[in-house]
Amino acid sequence: MGGTPVLKTRTAFGDQTAKVGEFSGVIEPFIEVQTGLIKGTMSGQKFTPRPAEGTRTLAEEMTPESISEAMIDLAEKILRFIQLSGKKGTDIYTFDQALDIRAAFSALGCATDLRGIGYKILGTFDGRNAADEGVDIFTEIKKRITE
Repeated sequence: MGGTPVLKTRTAFGDQTAKVGEFSGVIEPFIEVQTGLIKGTMSGQKFTPRPAEGTRTLAEEMTPESISEAMIDLAEKILRFIQLSGKKGTDIYTFDQALDIRAAFSALGCATDLRGIGYKILGTFDGRNAADEGVDIFTEIKKRITE
């Protein structure tokens, strides 16, 4: 819904049948609208979005396993990109972009410690040190990617 048609600027962009300078088949910014939203709005009916098939509930997404899986998956994507592209440092992100990412990571840390869920988790507890375990996970991901 909405947006502006984008002209094709290179042959590998958008609709492969379009020529450079023609409509690429891309609209930016693309705003996805759930089925029924416009019809409900025009008719004055309240629209209640239905979760897409296979979509997990918020409670399902907030299980410790789901959260850990998502974070490890993101770490793996970053490392895989570095491995495949051969890029590092400013070839991937500017310093400011790296700071933005680190700030978001820090916010996640706050959500998962005393300020969020309510546990002080720095240091060693019950023989576990989350920071050391994180380094081990990182090392395993890096090995898996480079094999």
